[in-house]
Amino acid sequence: MEDKVKTISIEEYNKLIDRLDAKEKELNYFKGNNLLVGVRFYGEGSFAVGLNKPINGLNRTVFFGYDSKGVIDYAGWTRILNSNERRWGIAVRDDSVIDELGILGTVAPADNDKNPNAFTDTQIKDIFGYSEVKFKKLVGTFTSYFPARHFMKVMEAENIEDIAKKSIIRSRYNYLFDVYRWSILGKHELRAACDLYEIDFDNQTTEREMVESLIAKTSNIEG
Repeated sequence: MEDKVKTISIEEYNKLIDRLDAKEKELNYFKGNNLLVGVRFYGEGSFAVGLNKPINGLNRTVFFGYDSKGVIDYAGWTRILNSNERRWGIAVRDDSVIDELGILGTVAPADNDKNPNAFTDTQIKDIFGYSEVKFKKLVGTFTSYFPARHFMKVMEAENIEDIAKKSIIRSRYNYLFDVYRWSILGKHELRAACDLYEIDFDNQTTEREMVESLIAKTSNIEG
């Protein structure tokens, strides 16, 4: 039995070509006008980012739990640039997520600033291969206690046994957490705390100086 070959007219063929061209133009337009950012989330609980342009039919991307990942539009990323999640390195930009999740679009422009607290798990594992001197120098650039906490979690998950580097991380973690817990107090509360710990200050003493004095005093007491 011979297979029947279906033929189409030249008019039908041309219509199909036109439809394909239109679809390709539409796809290219979409890709060129939907700037995307890949994000890895290293926090607990959930974190949602509203989108100006839907992605996969959704108008927001929700991250659920540690090491979740998702794609957001550039407008959504700019809205969270100054959030604690981004500044502390909880929501970390990683555009490789876009390809991992198979999302169509164009990668958004790179950020103008380098976030000293933002690391992926993969980057942290590589950093543990640094020399002790280079490792300590990098850890010293953290401005939030969260990346130190992140490093500790990776150490535990990967069974990394390096006492010297663990000590460096733990020391920076403790110091930055002390900075955080005292810095959330207002000026009047800081002055009251200085009174409580018998720390001398005057009207020219800055809040940062009070925080550093309180850290030095309470660390000695707690130690």
